[in-house]
Amino acid sequence: MNMMPNAIMDFINNWFGNNTTYITNAYSKAEFCWVHFHTKQLAIEAAHSAQHVDTVESVRLPYLDEHNKRRTTDTLLLTVLAQNRDGTVSPICNDYEISANRSFIITDEGGLKPSSDDPIDIWTDEHVV
Repeated sequence: MNMMPNAIMDFINNWFGNNTTYITNAYSKAEFCWVHFHTKQLAIEAAHSAQHVDTVESVRLPYLDEHNKRRTTDTLLLTVLAQNRDGTVSPICNDYEISANRSFIITDEGGLKPSSDDPIDIWTDEHVV
């Protein structure tokens, strides 16, 4: 049983541990998704037009691919846009706050689900028993 407060654990993970967020793309209706990791709120229009000054990192994530983001912050914001095969762009999430060591799957339904934090099982929904 962990008796340390979350803030202390976040600090330890951020500076001394492995603070990594994995994102996997299982959204088959999109050629790829733009995944934006940022520290300040980001309007969808700014994310779509690539005018995101405060973006920490932008990643083009093809269908059935994965990305790992090594972090030094306890919280980060996530915005995901899908570049659909029909040429349209659709938002998956905007300014979604992610805490340290959290990983996610972009689902085939166009949503976002928490996934396992184990690099071997990042394609597995964390709620699967």
